Amino acid sequence: MKRRLASSVVLLASAAAAAPAHEFVPPDPREDVLLGSTTPIGDLPSALETSSGLVSSPDPFRLPRDLERAYSRTQSADATFTADRDTRPVPQVEYEDPFSPSVAPYKRLSAFDAAGADGALSVADRALRKVIVGGAPAAGDDAFFGDVVVDLVPNEPVRVPSPGAGTRVLRATTQPPTQIELLRDGAENLFVKAGTRGRVRVILFVATPRSAFGGPLRDAAWGELPATPPLPRTLQEEAEGVLRAIGVSRAMPYREAVAELVRYFRSFAATDAPIEPARGDLYLDLALSKKGVCRHRAYAFVITALALRVPARFVLNEAHAWVEVHDGASFRRVDLGGAAENFADATGQDRPQHRAPDDPFAWPPGSRPGREMVAPAGSTGGDAPSPSARPSTSAPTSGGQAPGAAGAPAVDQTDDRAPAIVTARFLEQSLRRGEALHVEGTVRAAGSACGSVRVDVVLRSADAQATIGTLATGADGAYQGAILIPPSLALGSYDVSVQTPGDQRCGTGRSE
Repeated sequence: MKRRLASSVVLLASAAAAAPAHEFVPPDPREDVLLGSTTPIGDLPSALETSSGLVSSPDPFRLPRDLERAYSRTQSADATFTADRDTRPVPQVEYEDPFSPSVAPYKRLSAFDAAGADGALSVADRALRKVIVGGAPAAGDDAFFGDVVVDLVPNEPVRVPSPGAGTRVLRATTQPPTQIELLRDGAENLFVKAGTRGRVRVILFVATPRSAFGGPLRDAAWGELPATPPLPRTLQEEAEGVLRAIGVSRAMPYREAVAELVRYFRSFAATDAPIEPARGDLYLDLALSKKGVCRHRAYAFVITALALRVPARFVLNEAHAWVEVHDGASFRRVDLGGAAENFADATGQDRPQHRAPDDPFAWPPGSRPGREMVAPAGSTGGDAPSPSARPSTSAPTSGGQAPGAAGAPAVDQTDDRAPAIVTARFLEQSLRRGEALHVEGTVRAAGSACGSVRVDVVLRSADAQATIGTLATGADGAYQGAILIPPSLALGSYDVSVQTPGDQRCGTGRSE
C-alpha cells in the first residue's frame, strides 16, 4: 500500500508493486540513528553511529537457540589462572564475539590482578558489587551493543564478557524476560546472577572509555598510582631478580619503566617443545628464558609489574591473553603479542571491527600482536583490519552477490525455517505527520501461528528507507498497534509494509 506525504498530510495513493513474497528486506539502520529510534523492549537504541561504523541493535525478540554457545562458568569455577610449560606456537583458535562493533580478539572475559605463593593468579577483591544500569555514553566513550547467551545457575554468578576495562552498562534486557542482576568484582569481571536455571539472552548497550583500548600512557608520577596487592615474599624476591636482569626499577620514570617492560615481554618467542624446568620455578623459567606465547608473556609480565608496584591485570579469553596497566587515571590495554596463527570467529557476523587507539609501543621483529589474527600483518589504523582481513563464514547471498552488496540483503541458504506469511491492514485513509498509523495483521508459517515474533513497520521511498515502529505478535500470531509518523519525515511518496525476521521456527517474511 502506498501513501503520499505532502503539506504535512499523508494521502492515500495508488498501490505500489508488491515486494516478492517472503523476501526479508532489513531496515536501514542509518534512518534509525537519524530518527533516534529505540527498540520496544529494553529501550535500546535501534542503531548506533560509531567511529568504527554503523551498527544495528540485536533483535530484542529472538529467543536463545539450543545450539548456540552459552556462557556458563561461575565465579568459583574460574577463580584462578595457572600458567603452563607448553610454549609451542598455537596453530588456530576458536573465538566468539558478542559485541558490535566487534572487539575481536579482545573481549574481556577473565581478569586477574594478584598472585599467590604457588604463582597462581587470582582476583585480590572477589567481593561482588551490583552494577548500576543507566546513563548515556560520555565524551571519550566508545559505545557497543552486546548479545550474550547465558546458561543461568540458580543464585550463582555466571561470568560474561565486556568490551574493556571501565565499561558502564547503560541498558540491559533479557529474552525470555528474566529477573537478573549484573555484578562486578575488584578486577572488573562481569557476572550475571539469577534465582532460576535456564538459558537466556542478555542484550546490552554499554559504553567503555576509549582509553581502555590503549593509546599513550600518562606520564604519571609513581605516587599517583593506585596501591597494588602485595606479592608473597618468595615471589617478590624472584620478581625483583627479574627486574634487575631487565634493568628496570622505580628509579626510572614510570612511563619509561613500563615501556621497558613491554619491550622485554614482547620479545618472547614460542618454542618447538614445552619449556624445560631449568630453574625449578615456572615464573622464573618463563621470565628469564623469554619463551612463550600470549598467555606466558602476560602471566610473567603481571607478576613482574606487581613486584614493581605497577597496577597490572592479566586478561584472558578463549583465543588470546594480554595485560592492562594503570597509568594513574585508568587501566589501558597492552597487547604483548604471541597470538595464534589462525583465527576462527564462531559468530560469523558481518559487523565493523572496533578501531582502537594507535599502539604507542614498538613491536620487535617476529612478534605477532593479537589484532593480526583478524587483520593482515602490516595493517595500520589501530586494531582495525582491512575489509578483506576477517574470514567470513556468512552464507552466500541470492543472485550471486557478495555479502553486504547494496540492495542485496544476505540470505542464509541453510535456513530450514518455514517462510512467514505476513498480512497487514492499515486503518487510516489519510494522516498528518506526527499522527499515529494504526496497523493490524497476522504472521503465520506452515499453517501455524508465529507467536512472540517481531514485526517492523517500514516506510520506503526512492531515496530512503526507515523503520518507523516495531510491534510483536501474540500467541495467536496476531498483532496490532499504533505507530507514530515521524514529524521530521521528508516530503515524498512512500510504500508502507510490515516485515518480520521470524524466530526459531518461523522464517522471514514481508507483507504484500
